Amino acid sequence: MTTRYRWTRGEPALSEMLDDEVILAVMDCDGVSHQELDALIRRIQHRLQPGHGALPTPANDVGRRPGL
Repeated sequence: MTTRYRWTRGEPALSEMLDDEVILAVMDCDGVSHQELDALIRRIQHRLQPGHGALPTPANDVGRRPGL
């Protein structure tokens, strides 16, 4: 059974998606390598860990801000 068909039974693992022929073709067209994507994923995972600083405030945040 190929990865493509296993996806119909739930969410695939990231490693499975990155081995898919379509994903690889899109990455190739965009000039993105596995190494670049892996590095980006590691940076984001690190930033999302507790204790590594707050996440940035979205630009469209319309909540009250101090001094307003």
